[in-house]
Amino acid sequence: PQIAQNLTGSGLKKIPKICPVCGKETSVKEENGIKYLYCLNTLCPAKLIKKYTLFASQNALNIDGMSEETMEKFIDSGYIKEFADIYKLDRYEEEIVNTKGFGRKSFDNFIASINKSRETQMYRIIYGLGILNVGLTGAKVLSKAFNNNMDGLLNADKERLMQIDGVGETIADSFIEYFKNEKNLLEFKNVLKELTIIQEVESQDNEFISGKTFVITGSLEYFNNRDEAKEIIEKLGGKVTGSVTKKTDYLINNDINSSSSKNKKAKELGIPIITESENIFIMDETRAIGQDIRPLEIGILNLMPLKHETEIQLLRSLSNTPLQVNVTFVHIASHVSKNTPASHLNQFYSTFDEIRHKKFDGFMITGAPLDDYSFEEVDYWEEMKEIMEFTKKNVTSTIHICWGALAGLYYHYGINTRRIGHKRFGIYEHDVVHRKVPLMRGFDDVFLMPHSRHIESVFEEIWDNDELNVVAESKIAGPSIIMAHDGKQIFVMGHPEYDRMTLDIEYKRDIAKGLKIEVPRNYYKDDNPENTPLLTWRAHANALYTNWLNYYVYQNTPYDIESID
Repeated sequence: PQIAQNLTGSGLKKIPKICPVCGKETSVKEENGIKYLYCLNTLCPAKLIKKYTLFASQNALNIDGMSEETMEKFIDSGYIKEFADIYKLDRYEEEIVNTKGFGRKSFDNFIASINKSRETQMYRIIYGLGILNVGLTGAKVLSKAFNNNMDGLLNADKERLMQIDGVGETIADSFIEYFKNEKNLLEFKNVLKELTIIQEVESQDNEFISGKTFVITGSLEYFNNRDEAKEIIEKLGGKVTGSVTKKTDYLINNDINSSSSKNKKAKELGIPIITESENIFIMDETRAIGQDIRPLEIGILNLMPLKHETEIQLLRSLSNTPLQVNVTFVHIASHVSKNTPASHLNQFYSTFDEIRHKKFDGFMITGAPLDDYSFEEVDYWEEMKEIMEFTKKNVTSTIHICWGALAGLYYHYGINTRRIGHKRFGIYEHDVVHRKVPLMRGFDDVFLMPHSRHIESVFEEIWDNDELNVVAESKIAGPSIIMAHDGKQIFVMGHPEYDRMTLDIEYKRDIAKGLKIEVPRNYYKDDNPENTPLLTWRAHANALYTNWLNYYVYQNTPYDIESID
């Protein structure tokens, strides 16, 4: 919305000559035909709070917990007098821990976020300086024009800056004027000593997005905000503008039937209106068929006794994407399989010793029927630990399934398990907790997933662990899909890969053995084992594994597989 006219303005509002915050003189300046009221005191507390809060904001250095309220406390306490001081706050550890609203855990998380921001992109630093007329888009244009070379940018004169597409005289003058100020230049050089500028990896152009102009309007479902969606579009070769014009190729609006002005304009001009759910950010099939990247290397540690059936189930789950995948099946060498012939393992499987020198884009660790044993009692636990440790530095993303998830949570995060009163057996409802996480794209609010186990991770220990993010849970089965390190490790408590008849075979096998077992929950029509089981989870299972391959493997793995770390 824009203000067209001030209907109640009297023109009698007295312009303050003194800043109400610092008590120093104010001044009215005209810029581009608009009058602005300024406090002339460069050390005005209100200006300093805004200045340093911008530097720490999401689009700049992205430091969590650096709100205006927190910044005000630090400035008032004398902890922050220039940008570089943000990276020296650990000098005041005792004082901050004892500050109201803080504590040991908050301080540790805060410092971790500060340290994480030490490696950043050049445009974030430029934007964070708060240079007049240089917004986020301008900062990106300047960084790209100088190939992320900060020295080259600082040494550029006005004529050179104005040669850049998107940089006019106003931006050029503001940029040069900022660094003419010796205090600004010194403060900038000091903070650069605390930072490492990383080169942005140019994403390959998406055939749908490259060269196209987009306008984004309305609320977003998958992305946290418009800036995030804009960044993805720009990385894929597209452009985002604020107004719908004849030059616009697509309007993104999740409410296609909205009566908004942008929707009306798009319809008048015949511009297509698309939604996020059309997955324009996913690599399209045409591009994948002629994929100009190498095939993805996926390792599968198959712990299930009936290995052949599991192979088929997992390969089917991985086949619902146009991405090219090479699969390496791995088996435990320190355990003799009773159900799979050695000839099959020798022909189609590798041992860990045979693959320990390799790197993998993705890795899967399956379930295993080991509910009656503690992890330390499993005869191949030492080898399991070695493999899980291997995945931390040699795999882009690892997904753990059922017992593999329990084992992974125990090994990596110390999450204990406990016995369930009766077997968790059947098809359970789950709620999506974090819809904006890419792993959950395409999921309904409620989805179904098979479970078959006697033990579970301790829910409270998962919820209390700050490194773990529960993205889906069940009122009965508890946390069911859990992520860590932005998807480097994913834990799935159920068996989404199961076929229609898998639980049926398991149920009737146990009945034949005379074991006491309940009918699988929500599985047979009318809960009658004589009826054919209902297949109710396949679509979401396909979405889960496709999202994993696309967002956490393909889009994160380096072209040079040997550089995975």
